[in-house]
Amino acid sequence: MNREAHDVVIVGGGIIGISLAYFLAKEGCDVCVVDRGVVGQESSGRCAGNIGQSHRPLPDLPIMTRAVRFWKKLSEESELDFQYRQHGNLRLAWNDKHAEELKAMVEKERANGLECRFLDRADTKSIVPYVTEAYAGSVYTPSDGSAEPYLSCVAVARAAKRAGAVIHEHREVTGIDAVDGKISGIQTANGPIAARVAVNAAGAWSPAVGAMLGVRIPAVVRRSQLVVTEQLPRFMEPVVSTVFYGYFRQTLSGNVLIGYPAASVKGYDRRVTYEALSVAAQRTATIVPRLRGVSVIRAFTGFTTWTPDLLPVVGPAKAVENLYVATAFCGLGFAIGPGIGEMMAELIIHGKTSAPIDAYRLDRFEQQPDAAAG
Repeated sequence: MNREAHDVVIVGGGIIGISLAYFLAKEGCDVCVVDRGVVGQESSGRCAGNIGQSHRPLPDLPIMTRAVRFWKKLSEESELDFQYRQHGNLRLAWNDKHAEELKAMVEKERANGLECRFLDRADTKSIVPYVTEAYAGSVYTPSDGSAEPYLSCVAVARAAKRAGAVIHEHREVTGIDAVDGKISGIQTANGPIAARVAVNAAGAWSPAVGAMLGVRIPAVVRRSQLVVTEQLPRFMEPVVSTVFYGYFRQTLSGNVLIGYPAASVKGYDRRVTYEALSVAAQRTATIVPRLRGVSVIRAFTGFTTWTPDLLPVVGPAKAVENLYVATAFCGLGFAIGPGIGEMMAELIIHGKTSAPIDAYRLDRFEQQPDAAAG
């Protein structure tokens, strides 16, 4: 039997892996994605679907611009409606001190080309009249938006396949092979795959995948918990995000998604906790009275991966030639996924990127042997 072989093999079928496969395949690269489950079944498909450019680390901004361009183009071309909308994102300031911090953030983001603005209380009220007035203004970014996360992953995977990528689902990776310090392929439960380049895009499982070749990724896993309400008449337009109260958006079907900040978890515990649900519900009802008494129909969890400096890990793993890493996006990976995929494809094919990614390099942790986040 001939051994399966590709130019590049990507471990992980989340938004990062399938976006990278799309851009590599578009450039004529023979690329394969391997996932132990199905595309988008983990954190990429288990998030709120927010696609925001504002209040991110500044190195993200030029890459997010590319990501937003991709999301818009894919929504116009895809036969699958994944409900992408540019309906804005509004970040609430809860006191005067926070408002000043957000104003400073706006100045930096506008200097880096992002269209956003600080709104006073009155202008904020005109956009989100359903939010109580316990705020000191907001930051509004009209080109931000959202999409249905799982459908989005399916749409990107279909685009990657049309471009020529191979996607293997239900194929667990059991090892990564290297000869003379260079990648030679991977081992899977369904047989080996030869490749000259391997990419670790395994999300919450990326530290374990890295350990297969002794590559340490200093990141910890946290669990995000989200609540979904019953269908309601549409009243909420932009995504609303806060520091203390979480974030929420209303889907096209009328359900409201309420997200609660991620918390540390032991192992990969998928259970939804009563504490998180009750706190999220109480806090949301405090600032959105329209949601008081509304029924919750389900809740779900997703795993996110966090580094000590809250920046992702993207680029080569220098310990092994032709091994790359794209992981640990600290809960912000869904939105930026296509932009990271484009940058990684450039790096693999051309050896450089059109937007800087130096801030994400893995070797920034070399002088921090105990840098795992708490």
